[in-house]
Amino acid sequence: MAAYKARFVDIFTPHFYFINSCFLDCVMLTYLFTQCFRLKAFEDTLNNERIDLKTLRKLCFNGCPFEHGYRSTCWKILLNYLPLDVSQWKEILEKQRNLYTHFVHEMIVEPGTKASAGSQADDHPLNPNPDSNWGAFFKDNDMLLQIDKDCR
Repeated sequence: MAAYKARFVDIFTPHFYFINSCFLDCVMLTYLFTQCFRLKAFEDTLNNERIDLKTLRKLCFNGCPFEHGYRSTCWKILLNYLPLDVSQWKEILEKQRNLYTHFVHEMIVEPGTKASAGSQADDHPLNPNPDSNWGAFFKDNDMLLQIDKDCR
């Protein structure tokens, strides 16, 4: 009986691996075709002059692809950062970026510019004082780095 089992395994093992390999190839091809169709659906939806929000929500329900910047664009639309009318995007993005730049210039501390004459000598990058302009500068930079990471 053991001899028959060994012979069976010797005969069918290579075929099993071949069949298994073909199955995996079919699964991969199906996945690739599905991804291509999803990308095409996103492309068709986002290249219209007016975005159909209902269609975009359905597409995004299972995740947004990273390719071609679709993920960031979808988030901007779904969060109402961008309007549904594509012709307004350039103007809105420019306005929002100018607003953000103005906000950064208004809120970020530039060491040495706002310091009073008496505290100028004590205010240096290694100053451990929590009220130091340099301390605020470094905290602001940490926050900007995190924002940059989150937005990319």
